[in-house]
Amino acid sequence: MPFIAHLHFPTIDAVALFKASSNSFQPRILPQDGIPNQMITRRTASRTLVTLGCILLLAAAVMHCFAYLKFSAPGVHASNLPIALQSVFEVAFLSMAWSWIVLALIVLVVTFREARLGKPIALICGFAVLVQAVFTLPMMGFFIGNEMIGTASLLIIIGGFLIQDSRVETR
Repeated sequence: MPFIAHLHFPTIDAVALFKASSNSFQPRILPQDGIPNQMITRRTASRTLVTLGCILLLAAAVMHCFAYLKFSAPGVHASNLPIALQSVFEVAFLSMAWSWIVLALIVLVVTFREARLGKPIALICGFAVLVQAVFTLPMMGFFIGNEMIGTASLLIIIGGFLIQDSRVETR
């Protein structure tokens, strides 16, 4: 019997084996890990949405850094602002991009490692980016960066809600 336990073949659901739907006999074959297809589809959908949101958020961060170097930095350094205020502008501009990079990487790690607290962590990170998008909208108006982080946050949040708690503790 121990030899049979180590074989890597799909298993047959015994209950479905004896059930017949619409006068047809179709055994339901489960994948090797024993997870039903609905859970696999849900996990795939959540990972896809979270990954798209994180890629969009990382793209927004890279665009933010290049926008600073190409457009904002020359204008700020050519202005008559004191050096201290120029430094504050630089730190604030680049810190925003850094926060997006960190949040996107955290969400990717907890989603693909299937961490026990992955769902709440992904949702907190998604809502944190959504809050940034919502509060910068009245100050900056509509522009591509705000739309990118808003869309990324919604993708992460929707994907976060689809994350299935995969680890069940048994006693």
